[in-house]
Amino acid sequence: MTVISSPRSLNQAALVQDTLSTLAGKWTMSSLACLRRADAITRSELQQQLPDFDGKLHKRIVMMEINGLITRTLVPETPRGAYTIHLTPAGHATDALHRAAVQWGAKHLKLSDEASSTLLAEQTLFRLRHPHATALIWELENGPAFPSEVYGVLPRGISQSAIYPLLKLLVCDGMLAKTGGPARWQYELTDAARDLGSVFQAVSQWNRAHRTPPEVAGTSRATPKPAAFSSPLAAPARLPAAGRGPAAGLTFSHSHKPVTTRTPVLSGSRG
Repeated sequence: MTVISSPRSLNQAALVQDTLSTLAGKWTMSSLACLRRADAITRSELQQQLPDFDGKLHKRIVMMEINGLITRTLVPETPRGAYTIHLTPAGHATDALHRAAVQWGAKHLKLSDEASSTLLAEQTLFRLRHPHATALIWELENGPAFPSEVYGVLPRGISQSAIYPLLKLLVCDGMLAKTGGPARWQYELTDAARDLGSVFQAVSQWNRAHRTPPEVAGTSRATPKPAAFSSPLAAPARLPAAGRGPAAGLTFSHSHKPVTTRTPVLSGSRG
């Protein structure tokens, strides 16, 4: 099985996830693409170029500014504080991530032939927006697993049961597939999820240049710099269920509880 990214850690997964969630907001990738074609643009000019504009662009612009993707410059002597929008170096550098997301979307998304490249990019990132999705995908690179074997990707303090909604969302988004049957469901990566390597690599490169890795809550370990994902390694064999810990290469801020040898009993409504 192809390894999407290595080496890995919970800190790296959290940073990648935060970036994906930030860029997955509606009109974010479209706005950045528009701004790369112009040195500066007003909000009204920007909204004219956005698909399905519904009048809520200002909030998205503010969030992009908070996240360091754009800056705004007030235009003197204009009514209602008009401003122009400029890309920051970090905003310009999202171009490589945009291309990687477009390539993945063109291969795996069933959109109309008229779909724009920005729509492909936004729909790709939309499928990776869920909290902890990156860590779960990386964990499942080791092969199919029961939910009870992968709940360790969740941060400390979150109930084990929170893994079930995340698994369902990723199944609906085409990233995971279910195998087995009722009370014995396992989850594995789809071919689409295994093709995410270029997207994760582009995020990693952007993070190294433009973001500071955050500390994972509850750990005193020094935060590692995000590592490149360009040298895949062989996936380590999944350990037996008894005494199994998290996948090799993933570190967690809390102890991973060993899985007992008792056969997991999962209700159909949760799997």
